[in-house]
Amino acid sequence: MTNIANPIAGLAVPSSGTNALGIAGTPTATGTETFTVTATDASGATTSTDYSITINPAVTLSPATLPAATSTTAYNQTITASGGSGDKALAVTNIANAIAGLTLPTSGTNTLAITGTPTGSGTETFTITATDAAGATYLDRLQHHHQPRGDAQPRHLAGRHDQHRLQPDESRPAAVRATRLWR
Repeated sequence: MTNIANPIAGLAVPSSGTNALGIAGTPTATGTETFTVTATDASGATTSTDYSITINPAVTLSPATLPAATSTTAYNQTITASGGSGDKALAVTNIANAIAGLTLPTSGTNTLAITGTPTGSGTETFTITATDAAGATYLDRLQHHHQPRGDAQPRHLAGRHDQHRLQPDESRPAAVRATRLWR
């Protein structure tokens, strides 16, 4: 291997091998690494090919927390996917205990808007999956709690937000927990 340019931290690109080269590691930076591989057979004949590996920023969803909401008060919150490569396909699944009056789209590209005027209280949960053009995926499981108007409790957002990024070839399930309390 020759002409290595812009090495990416966390990736191990071997300098030589027999019949195959294995690139391994967990990238800790973004960028494009380029290199040339020259293969030589037993007769001494050679051929060279230039390669590049591009590591894109991880796909993320924002905001990290959603603003508080009150029943019978209009609500409009956009969730935006960023990072990754190209457009992000968003899918909403596992919707449970939907709050009357709120509209949550089940799909979108790059953004989803939660809109409406909640007419009741309760806890709504759902999962948003964002997948970029390269197949990298981000999952976020959300839980919304609506309090009736006039509730004496303070109106604030509290909770924990954990996230998990899956690489396109990763097959293990994501352990994701997020809590969003709306009052």
